[in-house]
Amino acid sequence: MPKIIPAPILLNDIVLSIGTDDYEASVSSAAIVPNNQTVTFPGMTPNGKKHVIVTDWTLNLTLAQDFATASSLSTYLRTNKNTSKEITLRPKAGGKGYKVTAVLAPGQIGGDGGTIGTAQVSLPCEGDPAEVVAG
Repeated sequence: MPKIIPAPILLNDIVLSIGTDDYEASVSSAAIVPNNQTVTFPGMTPNGKKHVIVTDWTLNLTLAQDFATASSLSTYLRTNKNTSKEITLRPKAGGKGYKVTAVLAPGQIGGDGGTIGTAQVSLPCEGDPAEVVAG
C-alpha cells in the first residue's frame, strides 16, 4: 500500500472574489461547506448500509463589520441581499479554486463591547461548487 504524504495548505493568502471585487482582506474565515444527510438501509444485517447524500452547499464567512467603506463586504451583502452572485474561493492564492453561485444575505450589525465587530453569514449555494483551475 503506498504511503500518502499530505501537502496541507496554510490559510493565510486566500482569494475571495465576488465578480471583479476581491474581499479576502475583509474575512477571517471562508469555507464552502457541504450539508450532508445520512440515510440507512437496514437490510437483514446488524448494522445496515449507510449512504451519504450531499443535499446542498453553504458558503460560510466571518467578516469584519465595516460600514464606513462604501464598497465594503458588509455593505455589499446588505445592499445586495437576496440576489445570486458568483463567488470564487481559492484556498491558496494562485492555486486551484472553487466557484459557487450564492444567495447573498447581510451580516449582523454590532456586538460585544471592546471587540472588533465581526459578523458570520451563511450563504446558501445554488448547485455544487465548480472547480476553477490554478491561476
